[in-house]
Amino acid sequence: RRYPRRQFFTRVGALIQGQYFTENTVELGEKGMMFTTDVAMKVGDQLVISFFIPGGHCVITRASVRYQNTKQSRSHVG
Repeated sequence: RRYPRRQFFTRVGALIQGQYFTENTVELGEKGMMFTTDVAMKVGDQLVISFFIPGGHCVITRASVRYQNTKQSRSHVG
C-alpha cells in the first residue's frame, strides 16, 4: 500500500442485484472504500456505489466486493 487508508464518514448509496440501499462509510483508500451493512454480500459481487466528496462533488462508480468482515455486529464490506 502506497498511501494509508483514511477515515471517511459519509453516506454511500449502493445498488446490487436490483436492490438499492444507503449505508455509512468507514474508511477510504487508494483501491476502495469500506462501509457497514446488513445486506448480504459475498466477495466478488458487483455493485454500483455513489457518494459525495468534500466540495459537493458526486462520485458514481462500479465496484466489486473484495473483503467482508462479519465478526462485527454489522458486516464491514470493502
